[in-house]
Amino acid sequence: MKEFLYKLLNLATLGRGMKRTINGRDVRLPTRFYRFFPDNYEKDNFQFFFSSCKNGDTVLDFGAHIGLFAAMASKAVGPSGKVYAFEPSPSTNLLLQKTVAINNASGIVKTFQKAVGGSVGKTTFFVSDGQADNANSLVNYKEDRPFHGIEIDVTTIDAFVKEQQLSKIDFIKIDVEGAEYDAMKGAVETFKRFKPRSILAIHPEPVKAKGDSLEAIYDLVKELNYTALYNDKPISKEDFCSQTDLIDFHLIPA
Repeated sequence: MKEFLYKLLNLATLGRGMKRTINGRDVRLPTRFYRFFPDNYEKDNFQFFFSSCKNGDTVLDFGAHIGLFAAMASKAVGPSGKVYAFEPSPSTNLLLQKTVAINNASGIVKTFQKAVGGSVGKTTFFVSDGQADNANSLVNYKEDRPFHGIEIDVTTIDAFVKEQQLSKIDFIKIDVEGAEYDAMKGAVETFKRFKPRSILAIHPEPVKAKGDSLEAIYDLVKELNYTALYNDKPISKEDFCSQTDLIDFHLIPA
């Protein structure tokens, strides 16, 4: 019945998705998923982002999921800006492309079905059978539902920036389900050269399952001469490393 209703809703909207107003800004989302994003979804993250970006800026979105952030970013940077959005899961990447299209952002947002990590090549990415599962990851750590490995392309942020010959980067969002350390390590040149502001999502469980540590991530942030903020205040190493649940930090260059 639910599938039938979603199909009816999709027909009723002529495939253009549903409009939501999130944190005061309008965005269209695929009909199946619009109800999962409340009006104040990730309010602090979007306030930080919109206060950091302007028309003409360049934004990198790693772990774009179905494309909410990429679509919102396209409205912030406008036609003269660029958004590069990465989502390695094949089915979720299709939804990302759908979200970009229904927001008339195809000229601003460029999508990639790749993962980011610490090297360039091929890797195994673990996906569930659930559509748009937000726990799909380079780290096979979930035990509450089955995941299977697929081979995908992986690159580093530094390699991507060179490949695209980007001359400016103003903002980076990193939400990579446990591969945070590798993603940051592969972006050292980018952070040092462009000094972008950033949202860094920390997933303690898969970070540790991968064999990395929150201490190493914090130290790397400091080595890059960045400050990690939580609730607009610098967070100590002790507090950063004591996290046990998903948490987003805002990174600003010193």
